[in-house]
Amino acid sequence: MGHVVHFCHIAAEPGDTVAMQEMLGERFHHFPYNASRLRAPRLRLWNDFLPVRAYNRIMRYLRLPRLDFGFRRIGRRVDDWYDPELTDFLRELRVRHNFEAVIVAYVFFSKALEVFPPGVLRILDTVEKFTGRSRVGEHYLSWRQERRGLRRADRVLAIQQRESEHFQSMVSPSKVFVVGHIVEGHESCKDHATPSLLFLGSGNDANRDGIQFFLHAIWPRIRIEVPDVQLLIAGKVVDSVAPSPGIERLGVINDVAGIMQQVAVVVCPLRFGTGLKIKVMEALAAGKAVVATSVGAEGLENGKGRALLVSDDPTEFARNVVLLLRDPERRQSLGRGALMLVDELNRASKSQLTAALQR
Repeated sequence: MGHVVHFCHIAAEPGDTVAMQEMLGERFHHFPYNASRLRAPRLRLWNDFLPVRAYNRIMRYLRLPRLDFGFRRIGRRVDDWYDPELTDFLRELRVRHNFEAVIVAYVFFSKALEVFPPGVLRILDTVEKFTGRSRVGEHYLSWRQERRGLRRADRVLAIQQRESEHFQSMVSPSKVFVVGHIVEGHESCKDHATPSLLFLGSGNDANRDGIQFFLHAIWPRIRIEVPDVQLLIAGKVVDSVAPSPGIERLGVINDVAGIMQQVAVVVCPLRFGTGLKIKVMEALAAGKAVVATSVGAEGLENGKGRALLVSDDPTEFARNVVLLLRDPERRQSLGRGALMLVDELNRASKSQLTAALQR
């Protein structure tokens, strides 16, 4: 699009700064995020010391209305993760480079948008929604707090349609654009005849729950039907899996596409989580047959049946996997559908991103 892109790495999590520096040169800016500088969360008696159920009983006994300020159940503020020294760091960059547009990833860093004046196009890439994520780690917000972050932006990027509709309840629908993971699809779809499966994931709560659900409720059913099947588990999620026959624990891998080509089917049995699952997109882009739960397939509803098989029932999930392991033509058909779906999603995302960058 003719833009010169600078990248500011807010080092809240480890990253390959050497590789980023080599790729971007003077356009790479590293900010040493320091959690010790974060402001402490406010004390909330009903959240930290008084369980919600007890609070409700007391209010009923006293015949008083139950108050909900948006943080009784979900008690973090949107700026609780914002390092205040980032503001001065960004001000210096703004003065030196006179940016025309700025994109901030994650609503937790949306306060950074306030550094830039109205003449700068301010875009928030939400990555995923954080309202109602009480089961997913510590990063969760009330509806009001998430809306507060979104209102700082001129444009809001949602990673999939369902989350776009959620954000449209917070800001004007005309400000929300759907931009998913743009991944490169392979020209040819290579099938693997050996009965093998791949689960790929980081060590977050959703992936740990998903692999345990798969191993206890689905895997035994598959092994009864296909005794020689092998399960490859890649990523930090392997730390939560004990050694077992038929299971190969790969750990963190660098060549994801290469591993994809070594298996017949990729599985994504997640039961909670938000966003668009990167591992599913990578599998589709590799032309692999995928079996997922409805959570694992969020944002990919148009591909159900033609690009991936979807089921939340353990028996049906196992049946779908067995079907694909036994039917190479069906695997290849799904693989071709996967590549078509990736192409459709990529074109839609690029069109939406182009529209979001227009003034």
